[in-house]
Amino acid sequence: MIIARSPTLLCRSLKNHLIPNYNFLKNVVIHDEKIVKVLKNMLWLFSLKSKNFGPNIAVLKDIGVPQSQISFLVTNMPRAAYSKHYKFCKVVNRVKEMGFNPTQTVFVMAVGVINQLKESVWESKFEVYRRRGWSEDETLAAFRRHPCCMQISEEKITKVMDFLVNKMGWLSRDISKWPEVFTYSLEKRIVPRCFVIQVLLSKGLIREYKSPLAYLKLTESKFIEKYITRFQEKVPQLLDVFGGKIDFLDIYHEFQRSGK
Repeated sequence: MIIARSPTLLCRSLKNHLIPNYNFLKNVVIHDEKIVKVLKNMLWLFSLKSKNFGPNIAVLKDIGVPQSQISFLVTNMPRAAYSKHYKFCKVVNRVKEMGFNPTQTVFVMAVGVINQLKESVWESKFEVYRRRGWSEDETLAAFRRHPCCMQISEEKITKVMDFLVNKMGWLSRDISKWPEVFTYSLEKRIVPRCFVIQVLLSKGLIREYKSPLAYLKLTESKFIEKYITRFQEKVPQLLDVFGGKIDFLDIYHEFQRSGK
């Protein structure tokens, strides 16, 4: 199926092109399953005689980016790794100037994100967050924590902010400390989990969290085990709240009426 999507590979020399490309890529990402991932995402790159890939990887090695982080970039953001060398160097220098540590994953994530975004888009994202109450410093701090927050659509940012600020009562500036939240599904993850937590808080079964990400970051099975199954007998409706069949406010009002 991979070859069917890019038949031009069959026109390339096995000895002079495909095998050398494979060997070079394998030296970077190490594992064959990661090579397959790269091919599935950006197969056309493998068919090119790229003059940029090797020098770009060398730049990262020269500034101390670990092999594991280089592998992460190539596997998850291959377009950046294959971008024009002068542009790649410019982006890397910009990320360094922003204070990112080359030994951490967020460094290569920032390289991938900035490489992808046009300057006009970068500025427009700052404006989106500004309209939602963030200062420029808060937006930059959020980017340093989780660079992918600058790739989120304006519509998604607005919906998540509206729910968390207007429905859940979070402070807008506090959300900048947990920018990962924008990468989660609003309908499938954020809303049902927040509603379950609100039910448990209103019942006095759990304490308020300093970081809401404590429950948003959990896998679904862990969340269900810790916050639904554990309290199923005391609050039988929890699973329906989690599934969106009952609004948490209905449960809250029921508790108020019963005096529990």
